[in-house]
Amino acid sequence: MKRRKLVLLVLILALVLSAGIGSAWAYFTTYAAASGGVALDLGYQTVFEENVVGAQKNVTIRYDDAEGANAQEVYVRVRAWGPDDANFPLTYQAGAGWEQSGDWWVYTVPLGPENPDAAPFAVLVGGLTEAAQLGDSINVAVVHECAPVLYNEDGSAVPATDPSIWNQQLIVEGTTPEGGE
Repeated sequence: MKRRKLVLLVLILALVLSAGIGSAWAYFTTYAAASGGVALDLGYQTVFEENVVGAQKNVTIRYDDAEGANAQEVYVRVRAWGPDDANFPLTYQAGAGWEQSGDWWVYTVPLGPENPDAAPFAVLVGGLTEAAQLGDSINVAVVHECAPVLYNEDGSAVPATDPSIWNQQLIVEGTTPEGGE
């Protein structure tokens, strides 16, 4: 009789423990796959080039006309990161039209077919000494972004330092902002 109760207790315990296996099993056997895509032509692009001379990184940004395909004027901005700001502080040499806005340097003049080149911009690395050994290197990352110029109702351009320029959301026809179908 005791043995029969023990077997029954084990079966009940096994039944209770296996009750959640269905959802756990589904977790390990399901998968998701993405399909489809949307061809996206924003109508603008820029060319970004870097040239390092000693402890200075020179940045060149040009509006790329792409054989007449570009139709939208753009604003550009750059930002630099170095390895250790205390020992190797970064300083900037910005030509006319560049303005610092938070951590970014914004070129306040729209780039387009009429004005294709941004003014010179350079990042200088401080704290370097003559004692640096051959083969030593410091990586300074410079990134750039471009965004289409927005216009007010009166036709004037929204300033490049306005946050609305850099917080634009792209919504492609046939999609929702949340990314659903």
